[in-house]
Amino acid sequence: MNDPEKLSDPGTPDTPVHRPSTRQFDFWEFGSKLRGWPLIVIGGQLLLHGAAWAFFASVQVHGSIPVGHSTAIWIRDVGTHPVTLVFTQIATLLAACSSFFFTWGVRESIALHLHQEGMSLSTYSESVKISARGLVFDHRKPRWVLISIVVFVLTGVQTSCFSTLITPGPITRKTPLVGSELDLSSALLANWDNDTALTYCVSGISHRFAFIGGEIESGYTGAKNSMNIPSSLTFMDWTFNSTTAGVLPSSLSNVEAVSWLKGDSPFLPANIQHVGFVPNSNGLSSSYSLEQQGFTTDVSCQFQTLTNTTTPAAIRTSDEVESWGGDADLTLLGYSGLSVHCPAPDQLNESYTFHAPQGDYVVMSVCQSGANYSLIFSTGGVYDFLDNAVCTITPWITRVNVEYSDGEITSASISPNRTGSGAVLDSVGGPAGRSAVNIIHSLIWNSQSTGSNVMGDQLYSLVNASQAQDDKLLSVLEEYVRGAAEYSGSVLRACASAKNSAFLLDDTGIPTNMTTPTTGTFNVQTYGWTHASATTFWVLIPGTLVALLTIAIVLATVRAHNGDRAEAYFNPANPIHVMGASATGGLGDIFVGHGGKQLTGVEDVKVVLSSVPGQLPAFARSSV
Repeated sequence: MNDPEKLSDPGTPDTPVHRPSTRQFDFWEFGSKLRGWPLIVIGGQLLLHGAAWAFFASVQVHGSIPVGHSTAIWIRDVGTHPVTLVFTQIATLLAACSSFFFTWGVRESIALHLHQEGMSLSTYSESVKISARGLVFDHRKPRWVLISIVVFVLTGVQTSCFSTLITPGPITRKTPLVGSELDLSSALLANWDNDTALTYCVSGISHRFAFIGGEIESGYTGAKNSMNIPSSLTFMDWTFNSTTAGVLPSSLSNVEAVSWLKGDSPFLPANIQHVGFVPNSNGLSSSYSLEQQGFTTDVSCQFQTLTNTTTPAAIRTSDEVESWGGDADLTLLGYSGLSVHCPAPDQLNESYTFHAPQGDYVVMSVCQSGANYSLIFSTGGVYDFLDNAVCTITPWITRVNVEYSDGEITSASISPNRTGSGAVLDSVGGPAGRSAVNIIHSLIWNSQSTGSNVMGDQLYSLVNASQAQDDKLLSVLEEYVRGAAEYSGSVLRACASAKNSAFLLDDTGIPTNMTTPTTGTFNVQTYGWTHASATTFWVLIPGTLVALLTIAIVLATVRAHNGDRAEAYFNPANPIHVMGASATGGLGDIFVGHGGKQLTGVEDVKVVLSSVPGQLPAFARSSV
């Protein structure tokens, strides 16, 4: 190993030259010969590509593997190009290692074949080109041309394949969420509605000061969306892309409700939680999706003239105010009312309003028939297009898929008539239905001023914009009523679920026998590696073929030279080694010229590498 005559190349390990041996194959001898360069080459390829396959398999099994939180923040901050550059450099290094082991193995094989049985100059020349991953362009040697192309392509695409495998990209990390919320369909809740406490939430409209007005926007949003006019609604700091669908926004932490409810620091308690691992979402975009209980109504509107002789009997009152008593001079106001002789909750069968004489107004009274409610409208002035409209509503408790992201909510109600949807009718006279008609009644009352009605103006603008006929008008009115009713479900949940408010269910929150489960997933937008499809293993094929080819060449070489002893070293790709072996050997007489034909004529000359003690390895013409 310390022979001063030795010629070495620091770029490629030197190859030992062996004396031929006639001994038979010995397994243990063969195993011992794997020590040294064969073990390094085989072990290197197995370690490199085994790790690649293990990483690929891990991603397939787990579905996705995220990078660390700090790494994800770094990737987010620096952007795509620096990340691609870094991991492409790593991929280039891995591909270079694979190619290095291939080159080392092939050159060792060339040297040992030269030492034992020898090879033609043509084979030697093309083999060296292959070891350098070069191309052979000699049309007289199609086999070598094909082999060189295959090796060139396989080794050349390794960088892109490794880069595809190891470069992280955007992924969504999902963890399950579970929770519970107030069950509006609970029989216990319906019975509890007789308590004055729940009445506060169902019909105490004047106490819910912060929610007044929201029902108007909810109805308007529902009507506009039915006409394909983009609209959104804000409820408790969440922006809905449509109506609220009767859901109360769920949260992983307590939500202060002092802006919406009366009381001593009222708040909505956290009602969902992670199951198992809790991902770190600080600094990263996150969202969550839930299946929650919602609330909606089937609404059917028609024009129906009701008088004091119809069933139900309706009495309309319209007059000017003659005197208010005292010193107030408000005699310019008009008075209009509607009284319907029918059962109704919370005395909603009577309604009235004050307005300018001969002004524009909308009033509405309610009748109840079992689980259904009828909304009877009486209007004047520019709102005459709504006069005598009667809407029948049927409350439904539904299941809703809700997406929470960046302060916005996307909800899609599951049709209450769909089989297996989990939707149920509200109980007869139940709190959800009562809350809905109270909210709609409040909507119209709060819409009215002395000169106009907000609800009437909104519907008037939509009707004029679409030049709607009666059937279209009724359809728009139905969506308006449905939107306001769904809003009522959200308000009822908020009021009944809050702690430290003027209304308390009890100190421990909603009893478990009055709740319904909530399930969903928490999504963190991070970076890492994800399972695309089972066919993505193709990125490992080029490198694996290079590794298998390398291992096959090394094993075949060691098997063919089992038992040989190393005495000298020769690198077939090192020009100094080649020139030294040529000068020491006796091949000068075979080259008779420098033309193409003369050089071609010696390609079939077979040479061997001989070793003379005390001298450099030498090329000699084979006598075989």
